[in-house]
Amino acid sequence: MQQIQTTSDKITKKNIINRISDVPGGVSMTLADLVAGQVVQEAVPLSAPASGKRTVCKQAKLLAGSTTTVFVVDSQLHNFKVGEYLMQAVGGLAYAITDITDNGDGTSAITVGTALESGTAGVFIYQSSATGATAGALSNTAKVILKSGFEVPSVAQVIWMKDAQVRADVYAGVIGPLYLATLPGVIEINY
Repeated sequence: MQQIQTTSDKITKKNIINRISDVPGGVSMTLADLVAGQVVQEAVPLSAPASGKRTVCKQAKLLAGSTTTVFVVDSQLHNFKVGEYLMQAVGGLAYAITDITDNGDGTSAITVGTALESGTAGVFIYQSSATGATAGALSNTAKVILKSGFEVPSVAQVIWMKDAQVRADVYAGVIGPLYLATLPGVIEINY
């Protein structure tokens, strides 16, 4: 008799329930603004192509222990870098990341110099294109979602090809509400 063994890795989590329509021919992505070794999850929003390449729409869901200036997030599932701007609402507060610290327990603390609106667990933070008291504006507009997750390679890539979905059903809470609003073919499912 053989023993059944199961394994998983950091990109195993399935966020897409029903896959309805793909982007024909797949997509090319830019990796320059991502953090090597981090995970880009299945169903993460991607922008429209610019110079033939799509960009990951950066987001992270706050975990317990967050404040309005220190945001606790999953260490592997964010791709934010020091100096980028964070926001929670369009037209709201947006300020620069001053520090990112690994807490050693699978979470990271992302610190901003000036408080944002909320530190409540479950709230999403997004990358902003501007900074200021009423400057919150998404850096990228979501157009499709990533069909399968991947770990950001540390070796420079000439081109990074992946598949994307135009229409799909995803688990609730996987895509931030601001990005979900720009994805008419993507529907959240609550189980």
